[in-house]
Amino acid sequence: MSGHRRRIAKVYGIEKGTRGCSLVPRVSLRQKNAQLIFDDLETWLHAQLPKIADKSLSAKAIRHALSWMPKTRACLDNGFLKLDNTSAECAMKPARLV
Repeated sequence: MSGHRRRIAKVYGIEKGTRGCSLVPRVSLRQKNAQLIFDDLETWLHAQLPKIADKSLSAKAIRHALSWMPKTRACLDNGFLKLDNTSAECAMKPARLV
């Protein structure tokens, strides 16, 4: 598993550990355990950009990830926010009848 995937997996592991927690303990756990991973991931992303072609798909993906970092980091300070929008996407999909 590559470095960025390992970091993201760690964040999701921490998030899994916050299930069932009320909002204040969730924020505390996120800040204690995930903030350093977010910092490390952001630093790593910035370090990768100069190493790759500016117009490559990888560079585009990294710039996209960096543009979303402030919004993603908001979950560190707000226990109500989810790390991703998977539950919202699933709720919007129509039920399939088999």
